[in-house]
Amino acid sequence: WNSNAELRLYCRGPDASGPFLALIENIQAILWDWVNVNITSYAVCSHCLFSNIEKPTLFQDSDLQMAVGEGNSVVLCSNEYPIPVKDIAPDVSMATINVRHIQWEDVEIEGEIAKGGYSTVLKGSFEGNVVAVKKLDISFSPDEAELKRNLFMEFQTEVQLMGSLSHPRLVQMVGVIMKPFCLVLEFMGGGNLYELLHTDRKLLLGEKDKVALVTPSDPRGRISWLQKLTIAEDIASA
Repeated sequence: WNSNAELRLYCRGPDASGPFLALIENIQAILWDWVNVNITSYAVCSHCLFSNIEKPTLFQDSDLQMAVGEGNSVVLCSNEYPIPVKDIAPDVSMATINVRHIQWEDVEIEGEIAKGGYSTVLKGSFEGNVVAVKKLDISFSPDEAELKRNLFMEFQTEVQLMGSLSHPRLVQMVGVIMKPFCLVLEFMGGGNLYELLHTDRKLLLGEKDKVALVTPSDPRGRISWLQKLTIAEDIASA
């Protein structure tokens, strides 16, 4: 087994990036699951390819993630030529994700709703609609570069997941802000979900308010079969 084996993949055409990225992910998954090897991915400099340079610049995937994570949309090849990240790594720049890109200046922030370990949730308005803005905090010191990259990858995964879901009973994603990194989501005015599920009050399910969930102080102490069927029905319809 050659530990320095190299596999080169090229794609051409405006619609080739989607299948190409899926192919790369499948190859990486197979190699990791079957052989358990570490894989390093590189993107080839588009300028070097079009200029027929014998040894084109290779951008490591992690370096591109760091660049985008620091708010840079352009990287420099070895010939000092500016290369848009979206041209060589559309998945990293999130250019291939079917979501609306929004400018931070276009969202009017009203105030803070909650704060977590690495993000802050804000209430705001966008195009006349009330929205929730989940703002990612990745302003770390240089020695925390790996943590910053991991947070950006989690943010990227969340954008991909939220962008692929659309249903009346799911919180809708309005768009994404790339600088600073934010998710713009449909605003839900019912409060914190944890508190909603653990406070002493009924929670009506479904658009027709068909049944109510029991609460911790409910003397019955359990969910009825009718309620279980209603929950299953709501899950199945989603």
